[in-house]
This record gives sequence, structure tokens and C-alpha cells, in this order.
Amino acid sequence: ILLLNRQAMDSGSDPTWATLAVVVFTLIWRVVNRIIGPKLSIFFYKKYLDFDGCTRLVWNTYVTSTIHSVIVCLLTLGLIRYYPEVTTTERAGPGPKAYQIIMAFSTGYFLSDMYVLIRYHYLFGKKVDLIHHVVSVLATFYAAVTGCIPFWGCIQLLHEFSTPIVNLRWFLLTCGIGKERRRYTMVCLLMLISFFICRILPIPYFWYTLVPVCYMDPNAVCNIRFIKLFGVFFLGMDLLNLHWFRLMIRVFYRAFYDKFIQVKHKIKLHFRFQEDEEEEFHECDNIDTSEFNETY
Repeated sequence: ILLLNRQAMDSGSDPTWATLAVVVFTLIWRVVNRIIGPKLSIFFYKKYLDFDGCTRLVWNTYVTSTIHSVIVCLLTLGLIRYYPEVTTTERAGPGPKAYQIIMAFSTGYFLSDMYVLIRYHYLFGKKVDLIHHVVSVLATFYAAVTGCIPFWGCIQLLHEFSTPIVNLRWFLLTCGIGKERRRYTMVCLLMLISFFICRILPIPYFWYTLVPVCYMDPNAVCNIRFIKLFGVFFLGMDLLNLHWFRLMIRVFYRAFYDKFIQVKHKIKLHFRFQEDEEEEFHECDNIDTSEFNETY
């Protein structure tokens, strides 16, 4: 906290209002998770009421995640549109207040979701998800308080473009649409493509542009020990994304392989049916019809 305060003062930002914004957004996201999300689920999917309590709880977290990803991506695109300097002359910051508000917005979401993960750990049980949320909270809170690294902060936020498709796969499985449906296979393919484009493809460019500014430039606003340590968290997020992408390849392979086996089985049945028909036809040709002809 002391390091954050020092960095915020050096960048000319007051950490108090950003911290209060994080608290407010955290409460707002709790309301979304407990009230708004369930109401939207009932409106769009009536069978939501048939789920048990545990399924509803997990469903609500995915709905909240989808809402956050859509809103934060739109806000980030708006920021780039109306503050183009964050991608050109002021990449290292400090960024505009709008950037800090967007980061506080995301920090509130990650804190709210992390609370659910910790409280209901027996339902989720994935330490990787908790690690991702801790890293995300540290990253977004740092950016919200200091206003630094707006360009690379926007890149990280735009990773959320892939989240709705990733969540859609879970919704399909929960609704009973599994591997045997073509819809599920197509969603797996879209998930793989969108995740690669949004989270994996930008990794080389991200580090190629970040290292010279924040690690080699002695005049950079963010050139202190904390941001150098903070690069470890960025690296951790990229490693997590690579880990998830590997799992997604495995999921898609299984879905595609099962579909391939089904098609192959149908082709075998088709050829077997044709062979049986040809055998029956040849048997009919070999039948002696002389007695039949003499009689009639």
C-alpha cells in the first residue's frame, strides 16, 4: 500500500478517490451477482428456476463474468477512441481519469468474484482461477490508483473479448447441449479462435513494447521497483492464458474427435448397407427361374 501511495503521488494521482471507487464498484458487482444476474437469467432462460442452488450459484458467476467482459471491452474501446494518446504519446502514463475509473470498475468485479470463489471454494475448487483473480486484482488496482501503463492496461482489458464465448460453452453444457451436438462443436471452435486472437496472439507484441518503456527507459514514470516486480504478475497472467489455451485445444480435440468417430461410423454403416444390398441383388440373379417360366 505504501508503495502504491508513493507511486500514485509520483504520477500526480490521488489514490483516495480511486480506492473509494473500487469499494463502490465491488458493492455494485455484488448486487449484479445476487440480484440482476438471476433476473436476467430467468428472463432469457426459464429453466434457470429448475436448477439446484449450487448450479444457480455457478451460473450467476458466469453471467456476471459475461456482463463484465462486454461492458469493460466497450469502455476500453471508448477510451481508445476519445483518448488516442494512451496508444501513442502517453503509453506509460499517467493516463486520464477515465482509464483509472475503468480499472477500478474491473478491480471491483475481480474482488467480488474472488469473494465468491473463496466463500464457495468447495464448488469451484480450482486454485488456478483464484490465482488468476489475485493477479488481476493486483494489476487493475495498481492501474486504478496510479494511472500508469494505460496502453498495456488496455491490452489486458481487451483480453476479455474472448470471455463471452468461453462462458457460452459452459452454458451449453449446463443446458444439456453436449459433444454430440454440432452447435457445441462450433462453439468450441469459436472459443479456441477467439481466445487465441485476444489473449495469445498479443503476447509477443505486449512484451516487445512494454520492456523498453518500463524497464529500460530511466525517465519512465513507472520505472521503479514495484512496476518491475509487477511485470512478474503480467508474466503470470500470460502463462495462465497459455495453460488455458492448451486445455481448450484438448477440449476442442475431444469434441472434434468424437464427432469424427460418429461420422466415420455412419460412413461404415452406409457402405455396409450397400454391400448387403449388392449381395442380395446377386443372390436374386443366381436363382433358377426355369420352373417358374415353364409354369406360366
